Amino acid sequence: MSPLPVFMAVLSLALSGPATPVGGRVVDARSGTPVAGVEITIVGQRGSVRTDKAGRFMWPITPLLPIEVIAVLPDGRVARPIRLTTLDAGRELTLAIDAAVSQFVTVPGAAPAIDASPAASTTLLTSRDLELRHAQTLSQTLDVVPGVSAISEGQSAVPAIRGLARGRTLILVDGSRASTERRAGANASFLDPGVARTIEVARGPGSVAYGSDAFGGVIVARTRGPDYGTPVRVRFAGTAGGGVPEVRGDLEVSKGYGSGGVLVAVRARDFDDYDAPAGVVTNSGWRDRGVRARWEHVTGAALWSIGWQSDFGRALGRPRSDSDVILATSPFEDSHRLTASYERASLGGFRNLRFDALFGCPRRRDHEASSARISHPVRCSCGSPASASWAARGCTSAPTSRDATASKRSTRRRRTTWPAP
Repeated sequence: MSPLPVFMAVLSLALSGPATPVGGRVVDARSGTPVAGVEITIVGQRGSVRTDKAGRFMWPITPLLPIEVIAVLPDGRVARPIRLTTLDAGRELTLAIDAAVSQFVTVPGAAPAIDASPAASTTLLTSRDLELRHAQTLSQTLDVVPGVSAISEGQSAVPAIRGLARGRTLILVDGSRASTERRAGANASFLDPGVARTIEVARGPGSVAYGSDAFGGVIVARTRGPDYGTPVRVRFAGTAGGGVPEVRGDLEVSKGYGSGGVLVAVRARDFDDYDAPAGVVTNSGWRDRGVRARWEHVTGAALWSIGWQSDFGRALGRPRSDSDVILATSPFEDSHRLTASYERASLGGFRNLRFDALFGCPRRRDHEASSARISHPVRCSCGSPASASWAARGCTSAPTSRDATASKRSTRRRRTTWPAP
């Protein structure tokens, strides 16, 4: 081996000197109380640190000033950025954030949970953006991100970064790979964007850190966690739509104890065939239900978390150009995920450590049928609209008008519901 590379490596280490950690504290700008569970990240740099129950954090090395600091609260809100031009070695760094103000909707240049390459472009979608856009699927949520497109339509749409799908765009949910696959790749169809805390996107090759399925980029979704500083918090959100006929509800109960907390939540959604300028989009409705629980605990510079999420999809329509001839549906799609993670800003000579474990059990059935084989809808006296095959089992039925548009729309999804094996 040539001595020149060895000499240059030793010289660079000697000139760089030892890494000096920098400690700080995050407080509420209004009350002055410490804020626990805040994720501190520097724009343009990889990784992040999290505050403990006293609001303190530690950067493993001194950052190169000036820097822009972004603080992400436990519920996904992003406080106003803080610009640092100097650091006083004799005083503790104090970051005063306004927890009541969410400054940004979309934050470019920041993706704390992604180990992105230096040439990758990153974007952080905050909880405020997710609430304003009210997207139905992960693909719709990413419509505002440059370079991200969708393959297919409806609930089965698959996000693709820079046109690279089919196993070349990686999706992580709470640190673990999405296991629901379509022909065009993973789409995390079980994820309701309404329960996400943040969604991060890195556009650029990430194969070195994540494997070959991150060749196009990485999408990271993190669900909402407990509020550390509130003894008990109850959150309910419900919506009803017209242009996109929908009814949804989400109930969360969170209990915090300073250095961590527990969250339990249930949700339900029901979508009917939506309207387009050309008319009703056939076979575009679906319904799903879900339950999740999450525990988080901060110990010093480390974060422990365990979560369980179960989602149950039924009558999942897949709209296509020939839906009047062939109806493609998923009668059921279930997903059960047990996740566990351990995060630490630094340990020994390593930085941004994260260990994730996943135990999952997805189950799905796909079905395609010609419209000529599907019976005309009938009105069943013992329940809601059903197919003729259901009525033949014992319901007293009366035929409805075959050309009634309202009847067609209200029964479109239920006619394609097939019993599970």
